[in-house]
Amino acid sequence: MMKEMKLSKNAMKVLEARYLLQDRDNGTTEKPMDLFRRVARHVARAELETGGSGDAERWEKIFLGMMTSLDFLKQAGQVMRSAGKEFFLG
Repeated sequence: MMKEMKLSKNAMKVLEARYLLQDRDNGTTEKPMDLFRRVARHVARAELETGGSGDAERWEKIFLGMMTSLDFLKQAGQVMRSAGKEFFLG
């Protein structure tokens, strides 16, 4: 079982405004964990399309774990901090 995520108020505002599914009245219809599950499942579907159907569920769990532990964001932040710097340091 996944441990509960600690998201700041600002993170929740961003999720609600940009990423969580909404109904026709702009009310959110999912929680952050639902979002992460939906994304992990979708990304893992690549395994099904490449013939590795047995690995799709395993990859979904891996992706979900990375997102809920926020490791994915930590890694993406490192990439975003350093990507393209060589163009501006010269």
